[in-house]
Amino acid sequence: MKQRRTARGGDCGRKAQGRSKQYPRYWCWQKGCNSVGVSKDKLETQFVELFQMMQPTGELIARLPQISASNWELRKKRAGDDRRALQTRLNEQNALNRRAIEAKLVGDLSAEDSHRSKQK
Repeated sequence: MKQRRTARGGDCGRKAQGRSKQYPRYWCWQKGCNSVGVSKDKLETQFVELFQMMQPTGELIARLPQISASNWELRKKRAGDDRRALQTRLNEQNALNRRAIEAKLVGDLSAEDSHRSKQK
């Protein structure tokens, strides 16, 4: 497996690169970086070991239904809050439109003001 995008120089943090397939090592070519190269096999072994440390524990797997239920309830609450906020905005807009129509019918709203209120 290629580690081209994940291997970094230890001192400078820049991308380490292999030189050739004949010499499978990753080196940091940044001037002044004091990191030494690492063999492809060693880097891949370290990567697999690091990846294995990220395995979920039995305790976490057992808690997944509770975590999922909690997240679902939070999402439902947010969706409800968003729905109420949008409904409030819609009601306000409908009331504003109703008042504009009534004002136009009575003659309190000019055609120009009516046109501007429709554009908003």
